[in-house]
Amino acid sequence: MAFDDLARHMASRDRKKVPVGSAEEVVAQAEKVSRQMSRTRDLILGLILLVGGIIILGFCVLIYVDAHNPTSSYLRPSGGPMSIPVYIPLAGVVAVVAGLVKLVRGLAGRSR
Repeated sequence: MAFDDLARHMASRDRKKVPVGSAEEVVAQAEKVSRQMSRTRDLILGLILLVGGIIILGFCVLIYVDAHNPTSSYLRPSGGPMSIPVYIPLAGVVAVVAGLVKLVRGLAGRSR
């Protein structure tokens, strides 16, 4: 099967009429679509990471406030030190930074 036949067959599967050109044109169009999709993925993933990191950091702040509150509650009886592992706030900070980087990359790609 020649390249033109394969391109027509693939286009007909999606019920689209795509003019069949040379292999270079098809590859260039595929790269363009890939760049557009990577921008969309960067925006979505960046937003998810940013929101998730902020939620993690918010929970860490609430845990720290509760741990340093001198009065006891029914969830935390008095006595004994309370600590949070260092990797949880670190994961929140990393998620926020990675989310910001992905979000900026996605927004910069959209503006071009």
